[in-house]
Amino acid sequence: MSDSTRDGARTPPNQPVVAPNTDVPPPVAHTPIKKKAAGHGPFSAKDPTMMDRRIELAEETRGMAQGPMPARDFMNEFLPWNDTTPKKFRNLQPSAERLKNLTDMAMASEAQTYELFLKAFSGWPFDLEHGEKRPKYAHCVLQWNDSHATPDKFCDSLSVDLNAVDVGKPTIRRTDVRKLDFANVETHTEMKPKVWDDPYCDGDSASDGEEDDYEDIEQYASDDPLVDEVDDEGNGAPDEEYEEDNPTEELAELDVAKDKDLKEGMTGEPSEEEEHADNTEPSPDEDYPFDNSTLCGQRTRGQICAYAGATMTLQFRPHLFTVVIFGSYARLLRWDRSSVIVSHRFNYAEHPLILFRFYKRFAQLTLAQRGRDPRISIPTKAQGRRARRAFRDYAPECWRGEALVSVRKQMSITQLALLRLTIGSGDESRVFIIGAPCWHQGGYSPFGRATRHGTAFCELKEETFFYKDYWREDAPHTVPESEVYHLLAKHKIPHVAQIELGGDNGLETISHAYASKAWACAHHRIRHLIGHLIVIITKGCPLESFEIAKQLVSCVADAMEAHQNAYELAGILHRDISARNIMMTLNRENRRGILIDWDHCVLVSQFRGSSRISRTGTWQFVSAYLLENPTAEHTFVDDRESALYVLVWVALRHLPHSLFAGHLKATLEIFDAYIVDNGQRDVGGGAKRNTLIANTFSSGIGLRVPGLEDCLATLCDTFAARYVEIVDNRFKSPKTIALQRAMQKESLTQLENPSWFYKTLRDFAEEIKEPPRPDIDWCDNMEMIRNAERAGSRKRGLMEKKESQSKRSRALDGNATPSVSLDTSD
Repeated sequence: MSDSTRDGARTPPNQPVVAPNTDVPPPVAHTPIKKKAAGHGPFSAKDPTMMDRRIELAEETRGMAQGPMPARDFMNEFLPWNDTTPKKFRNLQPSAERLKNLTDMAMASEAQTYELFLKAFSGWPFDLEHGEKRPKYAHCVLQWNDSHATPDKFCDSLSVDLNAVDVGKPTIRRTDVRKLDFANVETHTEMKPKVWDDPYCDGDSASDGEEDDYEDIEQYASDDPLVDEVDDEGNGAPDEEYEEDNPTEELAELDVAKDKDLKEGMTGEPSEEEEHADNTEPSPDEDYPFDNSTLCGQRTRGQICAYAGATMTLQFRPHLFTVVIFGSYARLLRWDRSSVIVSHRFNYAEHPLILFRFYKRFAQLTLAQRGRDPRISIPTKAQGRRARRAFRDYAPECWRGEALVSVRKQMSITQLALLRLTIGSGDESRVFIIGAPCWHQGGYSPFGRATRHGTAFCELKEETFFYKDYWREDAPHTVPESEVYHLLAKHKIPHVAQIELGGDNGLETISHAYASKAWACAHHRIRHLIGHLIVIITKGCPLESFEIAKQLVSCVADAMEAHQNAYELAGILHRDISARNIMMTLNRENRRGILIDWDHCVLVSQFRGSSRISRTGTWQFVSAYLLENPTAEHTFVDDRESALYVLVWVALRHLPHSLFAGHLKATLEIFDAYIVDNGQRDVGGGAKRNTLIANTFSSGIGLRVPGLEDCLATLCDTFAARYVEIVDNRFKSPKTIALQRAMQKESLTQLENPSWFYKTLRDFAEEIKEPPRPDIDWCDNMEMIRNAERAGSRKRGLMEKKESQSKRSRALDGNATPSVSLDTSD
C-alpha cells in the first residue's frame, strides 16, 4: 500500500487510513505480537504432527532458558538441605551396584537405558518396605515408572521416558494404575541416545562436571542425633496432612481416549525422520547462544518443553524440577512460568554422584519446595459429594471453553476429578471445590500466563461460583484483573461479570532474579510473574454453545457494548477479544453476552508513546493490521475487527452453510495463517486482509441462515476500508475514483463511531429469523472435517499398503515385476 496522509503527516506503508478523531488517547507502543501455543493451538484448524509441534515449540521458546548454572550451585540454591534433615542422611551414599547401573547407561542401547535407570534410582534414597512409615524428613518417596512406550492418553498421548510420583501424596487419587499420569508426576527424565541431542550449548564454559562432584553437607546441618524424633521446625516442617480421619476422593477419570487414538511416533521407537536427523555437534543460536540451534537440539528442546508444559498444565504447580540425559551427559532443570534455569552439562558416567545427590536432596524437600501449590489439596469424600450435587446443574454448561455438546460427550460430573482450593489463611480462609485441570492444546508451552478457570463450589456459602487463576506480569503498565472488575463496577459497565473476591495469590516466579548472573548467557527478557486469582459471581456458558444464530449475534453485540463503554467511561481497552472471552448467561430464554478475561487490558489514559506494553492476543482473532505490523499501536478498532472474526469463526464451525469439508478447513485456516519473518518472528494478517477486501467471509460461505450473510457482508465491507488502496487508474474516471474515496472515508468514520459496531449487530440480529421450535441453528461442522480426515487416513493407509506390496515385488534390476494374479476371469 502506498504512503497515505493522516492529520497532515505521512504514514508508513500498510498503515490503515483512519478518520481523524481528536478524542482518541495518545498512542501506546506495544511489543511485537507472537504466535504462541497457548493462544494459537486451541483455535487452530490444523493438527500438526508431533515432530512439527516440537520444532514450533522450540522456536517459540527461543531465549527462554538461562544457563549454564553450575550443577552444585543449582542444588544448593534450589534444593537446599532443610533444618530437619540429619547428617546421617546427607552422608548417605549409593551402593556400588546402583553406581554401576548408572554408569553403564552411557554405553547401553536406548532400550537398555530405561531398565538401568530404574535399577539405579528405584528406592533411592528411601527404600521403604510396604507399610513402613517414612521418616519425618522424608517428604517425598518417589516411585519411578518406565513410560517411554506408554503415553498418557488423557494428555494428547504425550510420553516422557521416565516419570516419578510421590507414592504417599498424589495430587489426584486414582482407582486405576497408570504408568504415566501427568496430573500426578512429581518429576520426570527424558533420555536421548547421543550427545548431539543436547538441547543447550555450554560453549567455552563446557566441562565434564568435576568441579560439581562434591557436596556441601554442612549447609543448615543439625548435629542433634534425635532430630528425627523432635518436632519439625523451619523450612523442614512436614507437609500438612488435612483431615486424616476423613477419607479422600479416589477417582478414575472418564476414559475418553482409545488406544487407536494414540499419536504416531510417541513410542520409544524413533521415526525414520528422527533416524536421519543431523548428528552434528551442538551449535549455539545466533541470538541466544545457550540454545542449541541444530535440528536435534531443537527437537529435544521442544520435547522437554512439551513435557514440562503438560505437567504444569495438569497440576497447580509454580515450578517443576526435571532432568534431561543425552549420551553420557545430563542436565538439571528448574522450570517456572517465566523461564527455565538449566545446569551445566555433566558427565554422569564419570561423576555419577551428582545425579544421586540431586534425587537425595529432592526427597527431603517439602511439597512447596518441590513446586506443589500450597493452596491445593485433595477434598474429602463428603466435600466431593456436596460439590457434585452443586455442579450437577452447571456441568453441561460450565466455563470449560468447550461447546455444549462436546462437554456432554466427554465428561460426566460423577467422573470429574476434584481438588480443594484454599484461599487465605486462618479464620479468613475460604475453601472452594473445583474440577481438576484438563488437557488443552495450549498446554504444550511451560511459559506464560497459564490461565485456568472453571466452576467452584464454596463450602462456606454452599454456592457455586466461577474462578480464574493465572500468572500476571509484575510491570507498571499492568493492572490486576481484580482491580479491573472493581473499576468496571464503579462505572456501571453493562454485560460484564460481577466479582466476589480476588487478588494476588501469594505465588511468584523467581527466574528473573537470575537473569544477570555471570553464568547466564544472553537470553530473552525474563518477566516477573505473580499468581492472581479472581472468583466471579456471574456464571455462564461458552459462546460456542449458542442454539440459534440470533442469539450468537446479539451476544457478540452485548460484549462489544461492554467493550465500548469500558473504553469510553473507564478508559479501559480490552485488547483480547476472542471466542473464549465472550460468554453467555445461563438463561436459555434470554441469553445475554458477557465480556470476560480482562487480564490483557490497559488503562490507556495512564500511558504515553514512550511506554512499551506486552501483547499476547489470540492469534486467530487479532486484526490483520496488527498481525502485519507486530509493533503497531493496538486500538479499539482492532478489537472490533477481532469481534468480526469471532462471529465468522463461530459461524463457520457451528452454523449450516454450503462448504464441503475441504473448503471449510481451508477457510478456517485463514485464521491460522502466518509466515516467519527472517527467522525472527511470526507475522500474518495477509490472508485476513485479502479475505476482507474480497468479502469472502460473506459471499463465499453460503450461510443458510437468512439475514446473517447480509450482516457479515456489511461488516466485512466496512472493515475492508482499512486495507483497500484506491489508486488513480486510466480505466477509471476521476468521478469514480472520487466516489470510491468518499465511500472509504465514510466507512473509516463508521469504524470510529462509538456505537456503530454493536448497534449494527443488534439491528441485524432483529432481522435474523429463528427456526421453528424445537429446531436450532447450531450444528457441529467440525465433525464433517473429522470424518473427512478419518476417511482420508484410511485411503492413505490402503495406498501405502499397495505401495509397500509393489516395492516387495520389484526385481533385482529395479524394474517392477507383475504380481501373480489369482483372478481367472476374462
